[in-house]
Amino acid sequence: METFGQDLRYSLRMLMKRPGFSLVVVITLALGIGANATIFTWIKAVLLETLPGIARPDELVEIWGATRNNSALSVSHLDYLDFRDGNDVLSGLVAHQVMPLNFGRGGKPERVWAAVVSGNYFDVLGVKAAIGRTFLPER
Repeated sequence: METFGQDLRYSLRMLMKRPGFSLVVVITLALGIGANATIFTWIKAVLLETLPGIARPDELVEIWGATRNNSALSVSHLDYLDFRDGNDVLSGLVAHQVMPLNFGRGGKPERVWAAVVSGNYFDVLGVKAAIGRTFLPER
């Protein structure tokens, strides 16, 4: 422990002798720690936390098709309808597809990401609309 104290005093003395270098060290550490904190906060919020507003997130499952080499394959709309109509195990079944769309009026359209979902999407997830209403299954 005594050598640690000596090393610390020596390090501080060297940093005081070269203030420009010390400033670069402090800025580098601050940027590294800040970036690290930002990345891990994002990972926690997006990947590890449950989705806000979902009634029972621990009961959600996702159904995918598979190719011969076990690569994930999205389910077709006809397969979804077969699953939905023949379902006697799950309390509800929804479909969703995320895709890029061109959006805009007049001038140049803007490319945005959008989700196309089935009419019962919000009912099955238990999400309530903040204003107005959600989709109706018949629409």
